[in-house]
Amino acid sequence: MLKLFCVLYLIFAIQGIANSTRNRSSINTQFKRLFSQFTQPDRFFLLEFSKNISETCRQDTKTYLTDLNDLKLWAVKMFDATGKFSSGFLNGNVHVSGDIDLCHSIVHRRPTSNGAIKGKFCQANIFAEISSTNHYEISQIMNLVHSHRAIVSTYEDDIQFFPTFSKMSWTFCIPSSCTHNDLEIFLNELIKPYNHTSGLEVKIKVDSDGCVVYSKTLDLFTLQSYVILGIIFIALTLCILGGVYDYMYNYEACNIKEQSLPIQILYAFSLRRNWQLLTKLSDSEEDDITCVHGIRSIFSLSIYLLHRSIFGLFKPFTNRTDLVQMMEGAPSMVFRAFWNHVDTFVILSGLLTAYYATKKLQEGGRLNIKSMYIKRYLKFAPIFLIVVSTIHFMTILRSGGSTMRVVKHFVRSCETGFWKSLLFISNIDGINDMCYPPAHQLLTDFQLYLVSPFIILYLWKHSQHATRILTGIILALSIFKAVTMYFNGLGSVIYFGISLKEMKAAADSMYLNPVHRATPYLCGLGLGYSMRTWKKTYLSYDHRNIGWCIALICGYYSFFAMAESSLRGYHYNRVQETAYGVAQPLMWSFTICWIIYMCHSGYGGILNTFLSMKIFQLFSRIAYPFYISQIVVIFFGIGGVNAPIYVRSNDIIDLNEIVTIIGVSVALTLLFMYPVGHVYSVLSDLRIRKHNKIATNIKVNGISLVPKEKNC
Repeated sequence: MLKLFCVLYLIFAIQGIANSTRNRSSINTQFKRLFSQFTQPDRFFLLEFSKNISETCRQDTKTYLTDLNDLKLWAVKMFDATGKFSSGFLNGNVHVSGDIDLCHSIVHRRPTSNGAIKGKFCQANIFAEISSTNHYEISQIMNLVHSHRAIVSTYEDDIQFFPTFSKMSWTFCIPSSCTHNDLEIFLNELIKPYNHTSGLEVKIKVDSDGCVVYSKTLDLFTLQSYVILGIIFIALTLCILGGVYDYMYNYEACNIKEQSLPIQILYAFSLRRNWQLLTKLSDSEEDDITCVHGIRSIFSLSIYLLHRSIFGLFKPFTNRTDLVQMMEGAPSMVFRAFWNHVDTFVILSGLLTAYYATKKLQEGGRLNIKSMYIKRYLKFAPIFLIVVSTIHFMTILRSGGSTMRVVKHFVRSCETGFWKSLLFISNIDGINDMCYPPAHQLLTDFQLYLVSPFIILYLWKHSQHATRILTGIILALSIFKAVTMYFNGLGSVIYFGISLKEMKAAADSMYLNPVHRATPYLCGLGLGYSMRTWKKTYLSYDHRNIGWCIALICGYYSFFAMAESSLRGYHYNRVQETAYGVAQPLMWSFTICWIIYMCHSGYGGILNTFLSMKIFQLFSRIAYPFYISQIVVIFFGIGGVNAPIYVRSNDIIDLNEIVTIIGVSVALTLLFMYPVGHVYSVLSDLRIRKHNKIATNIKVNGISLVPKEKNC
């Protein structure tokens, strides 16, 4: 096309700089010829290598070039809709966005055949690497273009779950008859002669779904869309009707059990009742671990900021290089040492599971493992599946370069792996191909929960050896993790200069593997069990201070032991990474467990007062939907960015986005999480009542085996 040379203009200029150190006059002559060839439309697209392009595409392009010379409006629109190079390339402004709406408005009737030429919006991904280390100047330039290579990738990686600083992108508006292969072949053959005569190796890729043609028929009206919207509509209707019925009759909780099953189910959806449960601020029971609410709330927000800062790098920033420079140094370890944030929830999950299961055993009850599994699944599954299903709408409601570069990959993964989400096993596909990768924490938590009842029962039956049993298991897991990390060259921090290939290997082998996530879970489980079974002991002032000092040291190590990895020039150290990877979960688990134990034992002081604030109770109730829905909202915002933007450090906090996520979380809680839990309780109570009805007919010495229920 007339101005396709804009895609590679700067790259060729940089190549010219590289060759100028060797033969400046020769490369200048060569570049002038190239430039002259690009500026002549009739010669530009009829180059010898264009024979590899489909015939229909070639003919439509000829029509486009002819009409562009005649300044026909449709052709000028097509040229104008193609992205243009702007300033700030050395500051990381490497995602060149065109105008997708203008491109999709193009419809031109073919003069010699049936049909019309429509605008097709395509995105090309460009990878430019230095092919020789002898050019210092070119190295400096490309170092800035790639934002100091903070996170690197290659043409062959095809890893899209995480942002990279190696990939550049450019959008084109081309005739609709041209395929993504036509554009990719043309661009790669265009630059092929210059890859052998310069200091750069440039490769260009256009993904199979990297081109979009406007369609009047939206994908919104599909069976999947109708099912999702239908479920939401039914849930909303039941909540409103249940709320109205609750308001009219205002049943007490015990009186509602006397009503028919349909009425009980309707009451379970009552918006009025569930809102009262969500917003009720009451004094906690004596044995509740109140500080957990504060810890859960704080780390829910920290994970949100972590997700926003990392996935926000997908946005086309005009000052990306400056942003990377701000992300250097020890303070950035708060985000780079991301395991600490997610391990906190693993610890809390193990703690609460063991704490309340052991309580039931102490009261003489037994663990109904089947019921535990069903309750856990019903707590997580409805919201998770609704959120995963709504990913489908992001590519419908959003369009442009950011959507094609980021969102489409996540949508495509869920189209083929949705059934695995139903079973909570989608992490077996790996971080790059699994449906909704941010849900990894939910999946590993559920998988670890499956084995928790058996561990608790074993500890209960062998209480004298509980400490030694857990210590032995944790030691074995630590050795296994050390062997895995050392021999596979894995790391557990996002160090400066890490490659997507290394991140994928670490995520697939450790981050998504419940075996390697079991250490903090067992620590939490052991704490929950011991807090129930151990007698409360008095800790002296000195003992408390020693414990706090150890906890602070462990917490500091967990975040900042690898601080040097946040600096440019860091090189992976196998021994150092392995030692940190093994020690980090143990030390961070001790820090969190110590805080919880001290607060619950009455030694927390002002810290316990803060963490037990009632406001944290409210947020803690929506922590799960807040976590699972935030990525959809974040990505929806990313998909709406169709032009490069300037970002500041304080932009990491977006109050509008936070309010939106909280609103979505409240809605998911009221429409699905609470009602589904109530419905299960109604059905379980119905089964118990039937069992008791049979049992009441069985009497011993004239006395029924089942006591009568108390009235309200």
